[in-house]
Amino acid sequence: MNRSELKKEAKETLRGRWGIAIGIIALYMVVSLAISMIAAYIPGIGGIASIVITVPLAYGFVGQIIKFSRREEVGYFDFFTIGFKNFSRTFSIFGNTLLKILPFLIIYIIASVLFAVALVFVAAFSLSGTIASVTLVSPELQSEITNYFSGFATGIGILVIILIVLAIIWLIAVIALAVRYYLYTLANYIGNDNPEMTGKEAVEKSAELMKGHRWEYFVLSLSFLGWAILASFTWGIGYLWLVPYIQVTTVKFYEHVAGINKENTTDNDIVEIQ
Repeated sequence: MNRSELKKEAKETLRGRWGIAIGIIALYMVVSLAISMIAAYIPGIGGIASIVITVPLAYGFVGQIIKFSRREEVGYFDFFTIGFKNFSRTFSIFGNTLLKILPFLIIYIIASVLFAVALVFVAAFSLSGTIASVTLVSPELQSEITNYFSGFATGIGILVIILIVLAIIWLIAVIALAVRYYLYTLANYIGNDNPEMTGKEAVEKSAELMKGHRWEYFVLSLSFLGWAILASFTWGIGYLWLVPYIQVTTVKFYEHVAGINKENTTDNDIVEIQ
């Protein structure tokens, strides 16, 4: 099944049910935004509290979209009930995923910091020449500034080369992190469908299923870019239609990769992944 078929199937699922989908997305967005805003005003523990709440909500949201995609009965606040009903499980998946990508994440952070520092130095050198040439500065101060930076300015060419090298390293780190993370994209989907699996097993199963499908998933995600650009010109309102489209298509992708063929199920069904 190619991406056009996945999208077609998603549209069929959404046909006549857009109101429910938009309501689900709107509520999830409002709750997530409210949590972020409240956490921002809580010093110290705000960030931790935000993670403690949003991780289960993200897991529950995936479960809610799966139910919607399969035409099961779904409530508007199922993302809350599903997430906190499986609280420990959500953090098991989150923690195991984090451990898998941690080396790549550390490399990315180091590359980002080094690139930012080099960028600041280049900006400082450029700015120093501008400051030294401002006529409002006294001649004595101009002389001091020029002398202070003259020794460094001679090495600006080397610094620019270093900056370019660091930019390349940073780009490679971003790509490596994304490629690694894509292995575990389906962990929450698998976790929702297979409650008998541990969080670690769900993460490992995701890696197994995604091998050979990461490029396919990347291209599928990229195919929504045009719609995302258009939605940005609607003050974000267009995302209320775009996000359900993306999410349901992702469920179809997951089911395709996992070998699942389920349109109509009951809440008590457990999906066996091939």
